[in-house]
Amino acid sequence: MSTISNSGAIWRNAVVTFWALTAYIGIWHSVQDMVVGLIRWFFVPIKEPQQEAARKKYSWRDALYFGDCQIIYESRPL
Repeated sequence: MSTISNSGAIWRNAVVTFWALTAYIGIWHSVQDMVVGLIRWFFVPIKEPQQEAARKKYSWRDALYFGDCQIIYESRPL
């Protein structure tokens, strides 16, 4: 019984969503946004790994000013 009454709410929500999409964004811009999002999802730029020599070596002044960076990064959850 609840699926029959819920079916009307789903169609009503779809109609209002389509109206808002056409009124505020437009069909062409929505299709364009989906295509650009799909292309950017497929073609992600490859980041090259950092080399050890390129990393900055910290001095004792940096440790006093910034603190121990390794402890800060290890304490943060991923």
